[in-house]
Amino acid sequence: MLASSHFIIGASVGRLSGNPFLAAFLGFVTHFLADLVPHWDLGYNFSKTKKSYFLVFLDILIGIIICGFFLWWRPTNWNDIASVLLGGFFGLVPDFIGFGVKIFKIKSFEWYVHHHDRLHWFIKEERPEFSEFKIIPTTPRMVFFGLLWQGLIVVFSLIILWV
Repeated sequence: MLASSHFIIGASVGRLSGNPFLAAFLGFVTHFLADLVPHWDLGYNFSKTKKSYFLVFLDILIGIIICGFFLWWRPTNWNDIASVLLGGFFGLVPDFIGFGVKIFKIKSFEWYVHHHDRLHWFIKEERPEFSEFKIIPTTPRMVFFGLLWQGLIVVFSLIILWV
């Protein structure tokens, strides 16, 4: 799932919780639940290039800006702000962990990448190398339906942020 989607989903459950500590936990957990839904993300075609790193950074920034817009225009208190931001941040943490394991080739955490990858809706077979970035073949249909489902969940999450 796009990082911006994970941030927005985590922020919305953080908003619902109203508790910054619970928001962090729920943001982390909803990341794995969201990965079960058909989706598409930049990681499927990630390569260690400046362009890929820039797109990932931009993706994260978009999620933060969108949530910031909702926090700015909706009257709220500091507890809600902390809950939204912590829920959003911890919604990204599972991918930060996996990214770090792959970049720094941390063999002792390959189990985490293995299980995180297997939660994704389309990966059902074993892959021999989990510590490397792999180009995952995507079809136009996969991208369309992945973005469609992801978009519906994000819209629902934005509604939660607004009300």
